[in-house]
Amino acid sequence: MSSSGQTNLGSSCSTQGGQSSTQPPLSHSPSFQVPESESSARAAPRVQVLTVDQVLLQEGRHLLTQLHPLLQDEATWFGISNNGITKCILRMLHSLLKHPYPTYSSMPADEKEMWFRTFAQEFNWDSVYTSLVRTCFHQAAASSFTHNMNEWKAKWKKGSQKKPKGMNAFVWQEMPKHWLLPETENDSLIHSNNRMSNRNGLGISVHNSGATSTKTRQLQMTKEAGCVCPDYLTLVEDTHTNKKTGEIQDPAIRDIVETVKKRK
Repeated sequence: MSSSGQTNLGSSCSTQGGQSSTQPPLSHSPSFQVPESESSARAAPRVQVLTVDQVLLQEGRHLLTQLHPLLQDEATWFGISNNGITKCILRMLHSLLKHPYPTYSSMPADEKEMWFRTFAQEFNWDSVYTSLVRTCFHQAAASSFTHNMNEWKAKWKKGSQKKPKGMNAFVWQEMPKHWLLPETENDSLIHSNNRMSNRNGLGISVHNSGATSTKTRQLQMTKEAGCVCPDYLTLVEDTHTNKKTGEIQDPAIRDIVETVKKRK
């Protein structure tokens, strides 16, 4: 009791025999304890994962690189060089790969969808094309997956232990186990023989467009011709002609071009 005869509810200390004793705070009293499950829920709130359709509705997406299958309004599309798509997928291959999957097709569907959602953070498109973009993305991702795995495997076989930047260490360490499997070696040998095939004496296939994709070269030629798209024969001849000699190096392509020209 206070000197005024009233109980002081706001004080956490009482005086007894000239000594002060501290009372436990109300929040520490058993009757005021927060249940463990509730406490955990407060400490780790559940994160809502947006779907791709929800991502496409976010503000400011007009600032991202735009995709359109017909390249409208200066948009870009899959298969066109230097538009950031290949680098975007490569970054995912380095940082998002959770397991040493032998192929992209063996990756679980939920992980593939996570890759696609990540892709949607860097590129924008009209939602009417989402199904088409998803299909093209997975095709491009599968191609990049195989290409880079083959490169990493070739370097590893030569003694390189350098892990790709950002890749999970466990994934990198486990990859050789797959590369050493007999069935993997057989598949690699078949693909290598196909690439190096002499095509019944015609030699290895040769093109002269360098790192420029055929689709990109077609767009370049269209612009050069005043928005007139080249026919397929002209495009094939251009991408297989040596710029120094002016000759088509690939004998199979040379025969096709000469045969078609004679029929015109």
